[in-house]
Amino acid sequence: MRAGGRVVDRSLHPLLADHPADTGISDRQRSVLELIAMGHSNSAIADRLGVSTETIRTHVKALLVRLAARDRAHAVARGYQQGILLATPGE
Repeated sequence: MRAGGRVVDRSLHPLLADHPADTGISDRQRSVLELIAMGHSNSAIADRLGVSTETIRTHVKALLVRLAARDRAHAVARGYQQGILLATPGE
């Protein structure tokens, strides 16, 4: 470590990235995950994205599998851990 450098736990590095990590999820799935993180229901997400609620259910199921998550809240937590979701100031 250089003099004056900062030590940051490696598990936090994805949160500090300039762009989301490449995890194999689609841009649409990332959008759905971001809206879930904001607290939106499936029907609200469907309305916002202009698709059916069933399409959103399909995306959520795929996200749960891809992120090895138990439920929506766990998917959001995993999204932050894996750098898919980025912490932004003021959120």
